[in-house]
Amino acid sequence: MLRARVVRVHRGACDVQTPLGPQRVEVPAGALVPEPTTGGWVGPSLDDPVGARPVGVLPRRTVLARASVTGRSAEHVLAANVDTVVVAIGAPSRTTNGRVERFLALAWNCGAHPVVALTESDLVPAHDLERVAERVRTDAVGVEVVPVRQDDPATIAELRNHLRGTVVLLGSSGAGKSTPADLLLGEDRFAVRAVRSADGKGRHATVTWELHPVPGDGAPLVLVDTPGLRSLGVSDVGVFDRHRLENLRTPERERAWFAGRTDARLAADRHREGKRIAKANRDRYS
Repeated sequence: MLRARVVRVHRGACDVQTPLGPQRVEVPAGALVPEPTTGGWVGPSLDDPVGARPVGVLPRRTVLARASVTGRSAEHVLAANVDTVVVAIGAPSRTTNGRVERFLALAWNCGAHPVVALTESDLVPAHDLERVAERVRTDAVGVEVVPVRQDDPATIAELRNHLRGTVVLLGSSGAGKSTPADLLLGEDRFAVRAVRSADGKGRHATVTWELHPVPGDGAPLVLVDTPGLRSLGVSDVGVFDRHRLENLRTPERERAWFAGRTDARLAADRHREGKRIAKANRDRYS
């Protein structure tokens, strides 16, 4: 079967990259379960007389998902086959530690490797930047925190050293995700908009999930730039595909559900224990 990677999803269609070049394939609502997702792979039929169409969605290694914004017990799949999640935190912003933890929980629940990028670091004095970085490191135990400056190529090179495979940029609206994305791609490809001065919240500059190849030497990278996430909940499905879960035999389904819940709880327990140890060390040596 011809394999094609989903580059961008539209209403009723998606753009895919095939060995024969880019194609747009029609995907009627409900035609495929699970639905094609940015970063996923599909098996397209290119010789259909009515136009190219996918005939199936290939198994996904990882699924980055959040709880449905409707509040129902469902998940909203954001991207598939993700290896690294870069959580963009604006150094001058008012992002709370709790929100940083939820972004990291999305990455851990997916099975991806998380990295925190402190964007717009050139807008913050050095002593304030170190204080912000230390605060983030306290809550992101075991996660690399990399300040990124638009005027210093060495910082984006350091960030790239921590990336592998398919990289997703996550962050709130106005967190400055588009700036490191442009620096990684080597061109001004994404729109940049200022945050509101009244409450420090951003306005959506990126409005789609889209896959881009990253130029450069070393292992190949692809980057998914994303819209800012204002509503953020961690799905309790874990790393299992919901459609696959529904079709497992009952004993396997119960074990899969329990494993997903256990993995999420263990990740949360490890995170809490790391914070407790970090606080104990600060109290001991302060």
